[in-house]
Amino acid sequence: MKAMPWWRWVAATFLIVALWIYPAAGLELLAKQAVSGAAAWQRLLRDLVTFIPFLLATPLVWRYATGLPVARLVNTRGRIATSRIATGFLAWLVLSALSTGVDWWLEPTAYRYTFVAATFVPFAVVVVLLLPLQTSAEELFFRGWILRWAEGLPVAARVAISGVVFALPHAGNPEAAGRAAAALAAWFLLGAGWAYVSVRDGGIELALGAHLANNVFSLLIVGYDGAALPTSAIMTTSSLDIYATLASLVAMVPLFALVTRRR
Repeated sequence: MKAMPWWRWVAATFLIVALWIYPAAGLELLAKQAVSGAAAWQRLLRDLVTFIPFLLATPLVWRYATGLPVARLVNTRGRIATSRIATGFLAWLVLSALSTGVDWWLEPTAYRYTFVAATFVPFAVVVVLLLPLQTSAEELFFRGWILRWAEGLPVAARVAISGVVFALPHAGNPEAAGRAAAALAAWFLLGAGWAYVSVRDGGIELALGAHLANNVFSLLIVGYDGAALPTSAIMTTSSLDIYATLASLVAMVPLFALVTRRR
């Protein structure tokens, strides 16, 4: 890809954010009018529809700014490897289950069974239909756009930039309240880990799958009270221990890189 001047990348990045934020505000108002209830699936729907403009903005600006096909935003080959998305999804889902299993073994009283079919089913439908839009929108920007912007820099720098840009917008999440440093470290490690496997693979497919698995797990399988997104999970824990989460990511991120490497 022919390198763009840095100022054009910056301008294009601001354009992406503008094309997301302003339409998202309008969609949020429309969603509140159309679906005004307080059920978990209704609140989740209102949250997730705001990511639709984000999903569209990054590819549109990429196509306009670079003249390249949108598939080249996903990887350098221009052909999306769906098998790698599936690999990322399954690998991260298994690692999440193992990590949570260890935590449950250490502190079983922190978990409670909360499955209710009447609320779980509509919630799961919203997750299946809309959650991939949210996670894909974030990956196209934080791993696709940012990593391509940083092309030419050392791998460590590209990975670090993606991790920082991913962590900062999450600083306002409820999980960070009073524990901002640990929360930012956790999100940085998560973003940097997915960035590393993306650089190594030459594409963001693994990150696309892992991000979806991460959110599916926290929304449907084991949720926690006070999460940024409403949950209706099978199991629920009273709160998110950000320090335990950081410790688990220290193990999960290298393991994810190891088990997903091409043989």
